[in-house]
Amino acid sequence: MRRIVVFSLFIAGCTSNPPKEDSQKLKLDAEEAFLKGEYGRAADSYRKYADTDPADKAWALLQLGKSLNGVELWEKAVKAFSDGMASRPSEPEKLQCLYYRAIAHGGLGNYRESLDDLNAVASAPFGSALREDELRYRHALAKLRAGDWRGGQAALKAFAAAFPQSPMINDAKDRMALTSVCILLARARDAAAAKTLIAGMKGVAAQAVAGPRDVMIITGSFKNATEARVELPRVQAAYKDAYIVP
Repeated sequence: MRRIVVFSLFIAGCTSNPPKEDSQKLKLDAEEAFLKGEYGRAADSYRKYADTDPADKAWALLQLGKSLNGVELWEKAVKAFSDGMASRPSEPEKLQCLYYRAIAHGGLGNYRESLDDLNAVASAPFGSALREDELRYRHALAKLRAGDWRGGQAALKAFAAAFPQSPMINDAKDRMALTSVCILLARARDAAAAKTLIAGMKGVAAQAVAGPRDVMIITGSFKNATEARVELPRVQAAYKDAYIVP
């Protein structure tokens, strides 16, 4: 009987959480890696830290998801953010989980789910958890990608009026110049250069759209980004750097 008790105590000791100093070391290692942009290493440390400090689990899972976004592991990121929201997060942590999960959903092509998450963030009392200009800009893009073109364009115009100095203002004006979801093939410095590029393009019906900085060369006109994703591989076979806009 004594052997059983001793063995049970040994197993309990092996499965207990690491000492506090080890837990803090994991956190510091994760933060250092994240700040350096070493998102894979950061994800490993945040994952371990989430298992060692229950009181900080929601925050650790939020940071894990952000790290996974950084290496474009979108499905794992969605799970991390969802787990974070199930771990009694603070209100700012919950809003960030929703916001960054929306980005992961967008990476997966789940544009409706992305918009749902951003709708939830936009309707919540706004605090300091997120930059308002970035939220408003991403919310507008999510509407456009999900197929609400009129609502998305109205949101872009409201963003441009409210945040004329935002670092995203020129990107917003580019997208305000579009009339539908499309595929961006290239950019040219001016109309003449765009015309020359278009003349040499094969297998696509290309057109030029002037933006605030240069001229976009686009192809296609789609109701939403889901439709554009179907056509994108064919276009990328000839123009590997092509991508969907907005």
